[in-house]
Amino acid sequence: MQYLYPQGITPFKSGQKSYWGSLYGSAQALALVEFAKTQDNVILVVANDINHFDQLFKSLHFYNIGLDILRFDNWEVLAFDHFSPHPDITSSRLNTLSKLPELKSGIVITTLESLTQRLCPIEFSKGCVFSLKVGDTLEIQAFAQHLLKINYNRVMRVMEHGEFSIKGSLLDVYPMGADMPYRLDLFDQEIESIRLFDTSTQRSVETIQEVFLLPAREFATDQNSIEAFKENYQKTFGDTNGFIFDEVSESRLPNGIEFYLSLFFTHTNTLFDYLPSDSIIATSHGFNTLVELTYDEIHSRYKKANESFDRLPLPVEQVFIEKQQLFSQIKQRQQLLIGSSKNEEKLGRLNFVESQLLGSQNDMATIRLDSIK
Repeated sequence: MQYLYPQGITPFKSGQKSYWGSLYGSAQALALVEFAKTQDNVILVVANDINHFDQLFKSLHFYNIGLDILRFDNWEVLAFDHFSPHPDITSSRLNTLSKLPELKSGIVITTLESLTQRLCPIEFSKGCVFSLKVGDTLEIQAFAQHLLKINYNRVMRVMEHGEFSIKGSLLDVYPMGADMPYRLDLFDQEIESIRLFDTSTQRSVETIQEVFLLPAREFATDQNSIEAFKENYQKTFGDTNGFIFDEVSESRLPNGIEFYLSLFFTHTNTLFDYLPSDSIIATSHGFNTLVELTYDEIHSRYKKANESFDRLPLPVEQVFIEKQQLFSQIKQRQQLLIGSSKNEEKLGRLNFVESQLLGSQNDMATIRLDSIK
């Protein structure tokens, strides 16, 4: 049952642009959820900032029933900063990237800065995210090498995310994004059991059937990747001087290394590449102004970072797509512009009635409360 988005409206056609008006607060999320259920497309929602992103994501989940809703988080660090994103953010982003190539409908929400970032290639996110089940065959040494490639650390005692240890036929691993570490018990090369264990006591607490593993970072750190980094660094800067080159050459990854991501690969992709070509891009009123402000901030941050001769930043275009490319990608897709102001009555413009908004939100709240009882 649709409470807000009108029934019987023709689904979007290629190249179409539509305007929504008179949407306030969480009503935007309800309209998007109901709209998404009428479409056989993925809807990419671009939030104005991190606060808008968090609020909208919570509202989308509140109103959602049976729809795929994925979030592609912002790193929550300033452009070209000497800080790395929190590991949980990295895990969430990689988890979403691994699912996007198979997503045919639903909602993906992100921020403008995340949309403009150059990302790891699709083949990396698909090849480095995998699951292991009881009964699977696992060659433990080859698996250890794979964990090292995706930036896990081999230790004697697993205590933190991104660590693993091998003790005979036992493999302990603490995957990124997991609540607890896992202990895999092998019989020859077959996984006989998978158990959760407590890091403080190292004792198993629960038996499970499957473990899902994500890379520790959005790039690989095996020898081939390190060599690619060194080669690309020299091509970019013309020499091998500098703190970043020295650290990575010794397989050390300083904070802020994410802003050199493109050097670890022969090519990069963007979020647009991960999404189906018929995706619908939903933005808020004032999006063009937001783009100008965001790119001004990026270039300002680059100019400041470029003052550090020992740690020169990558050129902006190797970290973020250019503004013209962003607009070109958006124009190739169907667009939805959302605002709180009332639209002029024209074809392709839809206004939501205030009384309808209030009634629909109350009805949905009642349904949610009933489902909790």
